Amino acid sequence: MILFFPLNFYLSSIYQLVLCQFVQYSLSLLVLMMYQRDVVLQDSDVHVTYEDQQKINSFARTNARLQDLKEELDSKKAFVITLSLFAT
Repeated sequence: MILFFPLNFYLSSIYQLVLCQFVQYSLSLLVLMMYQRDVVLQDSDVHVTYEDQQKINSFARTNARLQDLKEELDSKKAFVITLSLFAT
């Protein structure tokens, strides 16, 4: 037995879905615009010396290397677990 809903039920559901997505998209844009405005305002107030920028760059490189090593360690741990499962 096939039940048919009235056409206005389908249309209202589609309209609700489109409206919900439109509102979500609009809010996302609004938040993004507010964030960009705050970043621009904050950037104009910040002055970084050459030495501080070198320290920031050094930290960023070290932190990136740390993340790479953590990922490598995780993959090697998974490999050891896989080997131990096949060994038994």
